[in-house]
Amino acid sequence: MKDEHPEADWATVHRHLAESVTRLKGNQEMPPEQARELLEKRALELAQEADSEVTRKTLEVIIFTVGRERYALETRFVREVRRLNDFTPLPGAPELFYGITNLRSEVLLLMDLRKILGAQVTGLSNFPLIVVLGEDRPELGLLADTTLDVSPLAVDSILDPRASLGEHARLHLYGVTPDGLQVLNGAHLLADERLILDQESDA
Repeated sequence: MKDEHPEADWATVHRHLAESVTRLKGNQEMPPEQARELLEKRALELAQEADSEVTRKTLEVIIFTVGRERYALETRFVREVRRLNDFTPLPGAPELFYGITNLRSEVLLLMDLRKILGAQVTGLSNFPLIVVLGEDRPELGLLADTTLDVSPLAVDSILDPRASLGEHARLHLYGVTPDGLQVLNGAHLLADERLILDQESDA
């Protein structure tokens, strides 16, 4: 997995600055102070453009494991990672729902990511962690074995999901890196209607 920021095209930045200097030299009526201010402003704009380009080419992700698989999720969709101390199973609920837990006096639904993606689940699991997802508030918790790192991930290192994957796996995966890191699509996870428990009907 690549974790280096793509380099900005400083040659282009310098060329634009040189062109600005040439234009300023050709304008004899511009006072020196105004010319200097214009150059400084243009240099700042170019630097911001370069930084923005780097940002667009990388994702800040949290990397965690579920069983033997490694997953990455953009940190903008993650509110916190906390230890799973206790939970309550939901008899009769769809198998996607592992149970519920109390998160600061709020009920948080717990999900087994493998079942969301339609992956085979083998053996017993004793998940110690919850990756809490949400934008404005905690919305659901993904069960995890370990969290490995928070790091930048180069967008151009992410390959399209394999065609052999199931429909839901392709929908919720942004892609896969050459070393097998599965990059989740946080927006699709939060918008999946299957992950909303109809409490009235289940009651």
